Amino acid sequence: MSERNPKGVRVDSNYQLMKDIEFLQHWLRGLDRKIEDIEEYLYGPKEKPQSEKRGLEKFVDE
Repeated sequence: MSERNPKGVRVDSNYQLMKDIEFLQHWLRGLDRKIEDIEEYLYGPKEKPQSEKRGLEKFVDE
C-alpha cells in the first residue's frame, strides 16, 4: 500500500520496504552464485582451505 506524504512524494509501507529488501537480498545471492559458477568455469575450481587440526587429531598426526 502506497501513501502520499504532504509534499506529494510516494512512501511505501515498512512491510513493503522489507519485502523489497528481502527480494533484493535473494536476487543478489543468486547473482553471487552465478558469478562463482562463471569463475569456476573460467579459472577452474577454487582450492578449499584445509581446516586446522586440533587436539587429538594434531597429536595423532605428529
